[in-house]
Amino acid sequence: MFTEFKGAFSENYVLQAISRQLELSPRYWAENNPPHEVDFIVQIGNDVIPIEVKAGKNVESRNLKIYQEKFSEFVKIRVRFSLNNLKFDWNVLNIPLFMADEAVRSIKFAFDKQKICYGHGGGRTHRPFRVKEVLSR
Repeated sequence: MFTEFKGAFSENYVLQAISRQLELSPRYWAENNPPHEVDFIVQIGNDVIPIEVKAGKNVESRNLKIYQEKFSEFVKIRVRFSLNNLKFDWNVLNIPLFMADEAVRSIKFAFDKQKICYGHGGGRTHRPFRVKEVLSR
């Protein structure tokens, strides 16, 4: 049963975890022609963050890219939950599913990292951060 519904179970798990951390309920975004969707849209402070949940090995998200293109003036960071390790590359933050309870803390940490690394000159000079760094804040 899990293999058939693992996407739905994973999305529900993340929704339950992030809902407790936010002031406003997560939203959903979709377009019909052509069809695109983002699992959750959340607000942290004044920032709007699109979130995709990936339960399988393939973590590519065309929909996150499309959302970024359509709303680039509002999106500083895109978030993906998956089985992969914690990683912040350019403006995509991958949060392991087991860290869903630390999502807002991880996102705020990524915002701080982004301001330091990309704020001057636009170059990518950061090193990946570790789970221990996020949890120790």
